Amino acid sequence: MAKRTPTNVLIVRATTQMNTVKGMLEVVSQVFFGYYKLKWSEEVLPRDSGDSVHGVVHKEKIIRVSKLGSTKDENSDQITNTPVYFRKMGLSSLLPSFFAFLITSSIVISVILFHPSLPPKFDFESYDVEYGTLVGPYERNNRLNNAERLFEGKLKGPEHLIVHNGELYTTIHGGYVSKIVSKNSIEPIVKFGEDCDDWWQEELCGRPLGFKIDTNGTIYVADAYYGIRKFDPKTGTTTLIIDLHTEIEGKIPMIPNSLDIAKDGKIYWTDSSTTHKLHDGLLTLLGPPTGRLLVTDPVTQISKVLMNNIHFANGVHLSTDESYILVAETQRARIHRYWLKGKKAGTSEVFVDKLPGLPDNINHDGGGKFIVSLVDPGSHFTNALPQYPLLRKFLARIMTLAQLTVREINTLFPNLWLTRAHHLIGHFEMIAPLKVFDEPRATVLLINHEGQITNCLHATDGNVTSVSSMVIHNGYYYLGSPFNNYLARVKI
Repeated sequence: MAKRTPTNVLIVRATTQMNTVKGMLEVVSQVFFGYYKLKWSEEVLPRDSGDSVHGVVHKEKIIRVSKLGSTKDENSDQITNTPVYFRKMGLSSLLPSFFAFLITSSIVISVILFHPSLPPKFDFESYDVEYGTLVGPYERNNRLNNAERLFEGKLKGPEHLIVHNGELYTTIHGGYVSKIVSKNSIEPIVKFGEDCDDWWQEELCGRPLGFKIDTNGTIYVADAYYGIRKFDPKTGTTTLIIDLHTEIEGKIPMIPNSLDIAKDGKIYWTDSSTTHKLHDGLLTLLGPPTGRLLVTDPVTQISKVLMNNIHFANGVHLSTDESYILVAETQRARIHRYWLKGKKAGTSEVFVDKLPGLPDNINHDGGGKFIVSLVDPGSHFTNALPQYPLLRKFLARIMTLAQLTVREINTLFPNLWLTRAHHLIGHFEMIAPLKVFDEPRATVLLINHEGQITNCLHATDGNVTSVSSMVIHNGYYYLGSPFNNYLARVKI
């Protein structure tokens, strides 16, 4: 047998080294990274005083570990590139590679989870969310089935709907507040952002979410990227009310989401997150609660935080007598009531919880009841996430690292697809395709002023999903969604 060159030898002592962690790591890692190949054989192993397998002189089953590219003549003992041997030890030939994969994966996962400098840098804690089951007031029905789709393929994301003076309005991707003139006609009313090509440029064109029209016809809009603004359709003038570069009680608002206007002109609104923008919306759900309920006096331009630590603060709506305001906490499947008047003024309480899904916008039916739309019925995966903070941390960091990587590559090699990918990573749109694996259910609740569920409407045929807003208009339920490329309606 050819003399082995010590510098070319991967030292593997059959009786000792593979029984030590260090030795095993050395072998399996180098096999895993492709420096060596494996082959079963039955040979007489040499006794050597140098760097070789020690103390084995009989014929036995072994694994031949050779550098890639090395060969052996089957009719000769001549071996090139110095093969190395170690005992079979009852393991299959694939186990070393698999073991190395596990070790490498564990190291990578540990670095991602525990490296102190990796973003996002906030605490992940376990919490419980209870979802209501489809019994009692939530019993399954088909009252929203057979929805008619309007403007299919001609708009995207009619997030919020309101009716004003008998006319229907909505906010859509592209940055517009629009009026639904008829089932075949939609008219843009106002846009605060610049022109853009598609929804993945929403930072440029703006993304209006919640809005309200006061008795004078002035439109107040919460735009996720351009702040809270009001538009006077009579004069065409726009006024900035909330600037997203100005701190409010030490934190800059990142996602102004929903608003309502009191009779005295004060604006009650939600900031869904103080850590991430809308295009990183998934991170706001994976991370800790940073949402807020605020009030702004447009005369004095002073804003005040009423509630903190809301897990994605969403829809808001004042009660008829303005004694309290409701605010949806999307990620916790519940709605809070904040008292504005009376003995409880300045305090909050849970108005209704254990909802059978995640609440979004809150409307009023005009007859004393609140309309709460559940944008997501929940899934086994999303339901389990709250209990596993390390999993949420891992997902958040993976998304952040992927986003940073794509951004840097796009900086070096500008590309339309990379630009889209950078925007999509971490966006709610990222999980929209996964909804095909969820229950095809859309749910809207009617709730009275005591927090009792008086009516529950379901769509179970998959014709309309992800409902974020519902209004009653001209004998129809109109159903909006942040994801759908149509406006749905169902005959009452």
